[in-house]
Amino acid sequence: MPRHRPPLATALAVPRSRGRCVRWTAWTTTPALAIVLTLSLALSLASAVGAVDTNEATAEKLAQWVNSLGSNDFGARERAEESLSRAGLAAEAALKEGLTHQDLEVRIRAARLLSQLKRLAFERLVEKFVNGGKLETPLPGWRAYAKIVGDSRDSKRLFVNMLKQGEGALQLIEDEKDISQELAVQLQTLTPQFNGVFGAAPTVPGGSDSPAASLGLTLMLASKLTASDYARLSSSLYQVFRNDSPELKANQQLNRMFRHYLEHVLSLETDRSLILYVV
Repeated sequence: MPRHRPPLATALAVPRSRGRCVRWTAWTTTPALAIVLTLSLALSLASAVGAVDTNEATAEKLAQWVNSLGSNDFGARERAEESLSRAGLAAEAALKEGLTHQDLEVRIRAARLLSQLKRLAFERLVEKFVNGGKLETPLPGWRAYAKIVGDSRDSKRLFVNMLKQGEGALQLIEDEKDISQELAVQLQTLTPQFNGVFGAAPTVPGGSDSPAASLGLTLMLASKLTASDYARLSSSLYQVFRNDSPELKANQQLNRMFRHYLEHVLSLETDRSLILYVV
């Protein structure tokens, strides 16, 4: 007979990457089966979290705990999840195996535990980064950002918020890839009336949590525009920067990024009539 037990969830929503990395906000809002990270960030996260009890968390034990996530006994399922949570990074491989388990509840719980593990690793990584700790692998976009605004604690805090909102965007900057479509998406979060000069822009999961971070991402992306893309997006950029000019004046990091953006635009052979000077 088939087993009957209260389902943990009725469905799993897997965030779409649309050719880019899933945003950090997707970790905290959906127990996604697919935990997508760039290689550089995954390596940094791996160095940030360790196993809590490496003696107890043998490969055999970890596999048993993963299987117990599908036990008929609710208490056994809860104990197995707690044990895997305590194991920390040591449980990562076993949990990834659990994502393809034949039992739906094992898959759901394994996905949730992996999401929690990545989130914990990110928070530890952020704390180390802001406090001046050296990371094995630079965070995506950090070098380009630091050249513009410096590496003070305030600069790092803003960068962390930008990373949480737009890791995929910062990775595009790091890899020196085309950023025009990503900028169109970012502009949509800042200007609800934006109708998408590249067509219908997709909705950003989770919305905008930090206006300063959203502006920072927009400025970083806009500073990489080609002349032709700037000509198509200049009107929307004008609206964003006009509406947020007090923030651009008050925030030292945003002010520096805006000056950098202006220098970039002035270097382009394009119509400069929509350049807005607020500084």
